Amino acid sequence: MVFMQVISAVSNLGEGFDGLIRILQIIGGIFGVYFILWIISNILNLRRTRLLKKVLVKLEENNKKLDKLLKSTKKKRN
Repeated sequence: MVFMQVISAVSNLGEGFDGLIRILQIIGGIFGVYFILWIISNILNLRRTRLLKKVLVKLEENNKKLDKLLKSTKKKRN
């Protein structure tokens, strides 16, 4: 009698482990998808940062050219 109760308890315990394994697989899958999206986001942010740096360099060049033009027109007026 006690032996049968122990066997049924062990079989129920196995079902609990199957559910736990299933939950861990789902959590692992969600973490995997999150990690992939995080990598893609970082790649896009790096590209955006490089593009913004290029734009800032060109903007500084244009500002210097405009300053030279403004100085030369002021000299001509005086």
